[in-house]
Amino acid sequence: GNFIPGLKKENFRVVEDGVPQTLQTFDMGESPMTVAMLIEFDARFQRMYSQMWFQTLQMSYYFVSTLRKEDWLAIIAFDLRPEILMDFSQSRAEAQGALARLRYPGFSESCLFDALADAMDRLKDVAGRKGILLISTGRDTLSKITYDTAMKKVKEGQVPIYAMSIGQVTRIMNENRMGAIQNMDYLQADNALKTFAADSGGKAYFPRFDGEMPGMFQDVSQRMRHQYTLGFVS
Repeated sequence: GNFIPGLKKENFRVVEDGVPQTLQTFDMGESPMTVAMLIEFDARFQRMYSQMWFQTLQMSYYFVSTLRKEDWLAIIAFDLRPEILMDFSQSRAEAQGALARLRYPGFSESCLFDALADAMDRLKDVAGRKGILLISTGRDTLSKITYDTAMKKVKEGQVPIYAMSIGQVTRIMNENRMGAIQNMDYLQADNALKTFAADSGGKAYFPRFDGEMPGMFQDVSQRMRHQYTLGFVS
């Protein structure tokens, strides 16, 4: 699952209809990326787990700081429904302003499946390197679509999802006070993030400490930017 740099033309074999093809072009490099940053932003989450909310903002601002001038970013917050805080833009100032609006959530529900399906639709016709950065607990409380429908959408969309869990810090802090049901909720949420990421070709991350975040976001950037380009005459 890791990017392997330094491969040469002879390391690849392309087959069309069972017939080996001759590579006419070969290149390795980095490409600009188009990212939809999907952020869980519900009142219950912010009210009960202020530490988790601080981590959410920290992740969001840090990711924006890692983007390059040729990258495109959209910022979407979701609770009962997704809200576009910023449509696809290359302006970092606009992105910072959009994140600054994340202060007063309107609803206590977290409709992750609906928001994920909506983000998939927005990226459907986008060309080039693209992905979804999902910053979430992994909980879904009231989506119109089911988990199975969301999974089907993820598999068909072919847009890699890089999921950043925001439940780990709180879990560590409250481990001795959580009951079996609450702990099961966390496990189910973690499993949802892992499955969405794995089935889309992305990766799930579960940072426990602030110091882990830079390395994780660097990994996301590397996975999204690096690519090998192979060309042949059909």
